[in-house]
Amino acid sequence: MELLLMSKSDISSEAATVGMEPLVSVVVPVYNVRDYLEECVCSLVKQTYSNIEVLLIDDGSTDGSGDLCDSLANKDDRISTFHKTNGGLSDARNYGIDRLTGDFVAFVDSDDFVHPNYVERLLEPFFSDDELDISVCSYSLFEDGQLFELPDTTNGGYETITSKEALSRLCEPHRSMQLEIACSKLFKKSLLHGIRFPVGKVHEDTATTYKLYYAARHIAVSEAKLYYYRQRAGSITGKFRPSNMDMIGNLIERDQFYRSNLPRDISEKHTAFALNAIIRLYYSAEGSGYENSILKAYRSFYKRASKLTSFQQRLRAYLQYRVPGLCRVLFTLKDRFC
Repeated sequence: MELLLMSKSDISSEAATVGMEPLVSVVVPVYNVRDYLEECVCSLVKQTYSNIEVLLIDDGSTDGSGDLCDSLANKDDRISTFHKTNGGLSDARNYGIDRLTGDFVAFVDSDDFVHPNYVERLLEPFFSDDELDISVCSYSLFEDGQLFELPDTTNGGYETITSKEALSRLCEPHRSMQLEIACSKLFKKSLLHGIRFPVGKVHEDTATTYKLYYAARHIAVSEAKLYYYRQRAGSITGKFRPSNMDMIGNLIERDQFYRSNLPRDISEKHTAFALNAIIRLYYSAEGSGYENSILKAYRSFYKRASKLTSFQQRLRAYLQYRVPGLCRVLFTLKDRFC
């Protein structure tokens, strides 16, 4: 793909014309994604909102991705490349946070790409609400190699919600992923003060984004699908792997935070959500050798369910505790037919 070259003088001239638009920093961790990196970066430099900086954080790639980062940076002055020893996704994101210069920050995974209006649409609600700290859009999942057409994004405005409402929706299965993933969002840089991603763990978003919602005042949420999330063999998402065990600790830590800082109705909602997430992890781990460890963690966490005020939530947790195999069959039928 051909990159749209833009020099620093071009950027300065354009910013002056539009009244010094805020600079948006896009942090892109890069590790062994040579086959996908150019598509990702191309989608960023062709944004309709051009006052951006793209930070490519080469996290010790061994497939030539680091050299490609340098090549891409040479074609557009808005791109900067940083090379570091491998530390994982969280470490690369944190590295970028410490070096960005923008007023706002977005995170994009290097095997994904975004809509041409991605930054513009996410930035738009900030101009009408001084208390807005996070802007959220929706996403589309696609399989690697799948012929993918950009969805229609013309419909759908923004709904502005409070911090508590965002944290409550984070516990709703049909909304949780849109709100939980760090990608598909634009954050005020100031919101990240003192908040970083956990180094050495996967499911890092589970351990981080709720803290950002808690610190935020208002959050704008749009259903426009502007972020395109690639599912590929070898990525850190998808099938069960031992590192998925990190999710259990992240959920338990998050549950403790909810219980300490949020009203009881929201904290109980999270406890029920966390129990369900852990038991689903148990189902996905069949044949991995980790089933007993996950079930043990679930049963240790289960004691909190006895304090849930909702009878339906208590019953569900009890059945998952006593007869997880039967619940698996019921969940499968529900997913298939409901």
